[in-house]
Amino acid sequence: VVLRAKGEKKGKLKRDIDYPETHQIKRIRDQLKSYNKMLDAAEITINPSFELPDGSSHNLNNKSYHRVFNRGSFELGGRYTGPWWQNASKAIRGQILIEGKSTVECDYKAQHVHILYHLAGVSYFDLHGESDDPYAVEGYGPEHRDLFKKTFLKLTGVKNRKGLNIGMDQWVANEPNYRGIDHKSASNAFIAKHRIILPLLYGKYDKKLSLRLQNIDSNISEHIITELLHDGIIVLDIHDSFIVQRRYEKRLREAMVNGFKAVSIISIPEITNNL
Repeated sequence: VVLRAKGEKKGKLKRDIDYPETHQIKRIRDQLKSYNKMLDAAEITINPSFELPDGSSHNLNNKSYHRVFNRGSFELGGRYTGPWWQNASKAIRGQILIEGKSTVECDYKAQHVHILYHLAGVSYFDLHGESDDPYAVEGYGPEHRDLFKKTFLKLTGVKNRKGLNIGMDQWVANEPNYRGIDHKSASNAFIAKHRIILPLLYGKYDKKLSLRLQNIDSNISEHIITELLHDGIIVLDIHDSFIVQRRYEKRLREAMVNGFKAVSIISIPEITNNL
């Protein structure tokens, strides 16, 4: 369990700092130990028939998680991080074997959008209709989905509209598919769709919003991991998605719904898989 210092200068590595032992920390550490013990004893490999892309390399012995909290607070950050599969491409993750068995990866669709709708006091689907995609915007096709995912990500970290424009300028310049697009108009359309959460953005709700959202999703992960750990099911955390043996997909989906309920989030996102 790692706690990073607050107030460090931009660009410098954050220092790890000491902290008092509390019941909360002991619970987090004990859960991590149990989780890592199960993973250490498990065989987690890449399908030998899969041809790895040139230049890709993973240390398959690196199976241990730790949790990193930020800015001197256990209410900020806290995501599970560390093992090799978190740095693997989506294609490689699709070839992971657990104890020699094929796997499935299930993920929350727009997890942080739903959490923000909860903080705004409404359920996303109650407002937009069942199965609506938060990254689908009228006037734009499915090929723009990544553009709106990036727009949302920038919105949770910038202080004002100018910061959003600068961030999107930099991102679009490096994306051949979007080069030349009027991202300001696209951002306006995205913000108009999600205007109910606008009072929570630009630091109006919390200047550490991105880390606050990570803390909530890490608590959801903790519940999912613990629930499946009790069932003896190996689950691999990728922050907003999880990998299990294919035969356990239904159980994973149940745990993912329970994870949102456990932290009292009223807006539960759609769960998709990589099959």
